[in-house]
Amino acid sequence: MNNSSTITRDRLLLVAAAAFVSTLVFYLVIYYIYQPLATGAAIAWALVVLIVLFYVDRKRTGMLGLENENRELRAFINLQPLFGKTFVPYGFWAMEANNLQSLLSTIQYNGYRTVVECGAGVSTLLIGNLLRQLGQGHIFSLEEDEKWHAVMTSAIVHEGLADYVTVLHAPLEANADSGAAWYSLVVARQILEQAEQIDLLLVDGPKSIATLSRYPALPFFAPALHQHSLIVLDDSKRTNELAVIKKWGEVLKIDVQQVNQSLRGQAHIRLG
Repeated sequence: MNNSSTITRDRLLLVAAAAFVSTLVFYLVIYYIYQPLATGAAIAWALVVLIVLFYVDRKRTGMLGLENENRELRAFINLQPLFGKTFVPYGFWAMEANNLQSLLSTIQYNGYRTVVECGAGVSTLLIGNLLRQLGQGHIFSLEEDEKWHAVMTSAIVHEGLADYVTVLHAPLEANADSGAAWYSLVVARQILEQAEQIDLLLVDGPKSIATLSRYPALPFFAPALHQHSLIVLDDSKRTNELAVIKKWGEVLKIDVQQVNQSLRGQAHIRLG
């Protein structure tokens, strides 16, 4: 069960509990005043309470959804200068626009120039275009899907980003640390050979199939991180990613800041 369905279930349970408690209290009051009316009045009260609670909850959820859509639209507008001319599908599971904008602002503001990314996509090209605009830097991205790797490689060529972006095809293989499949260590080590220090580690892959699918990223790249390095874990509201953060905290001293102004969340992490 994903995190959104868990939230929905918890909300329904809360609504049901509120309706039950208020109805019970109402029934006892009417029973004390005039017993014959207690049952009928309690049923009517329960219906009214449920209708009101569901209406309020739906209205609140709708307002939050509209606020998120407006935020995403503003972010898309701000990101336009970095999208380039090459079409790359921007699917539902791509990083949310507001988080992308925040990430790019962080790179620019903090002077991050060496970026390592787990999972290539739109973010790869946007970061590459930003680094070109800034005149220096490089992003190294691991990608498990061979066909998607070909799409990204073609886009990099068409955008003229070869000096700023490297996407490596890294098939998934069994990983002893997580017990789940992670990127080929042979390929991942190629990044460590080229990037002595990593300013930003962006963990948005591989696909979160198992609980700790994304866990190996931080232990593997930790030796190349420095005091001011930033680790970003996308989709941080999901159950699997929350488990990854917990596991990271057990093996490393980390400081975690949850960025919650998005549907799927994002965690900004620094080594303690």
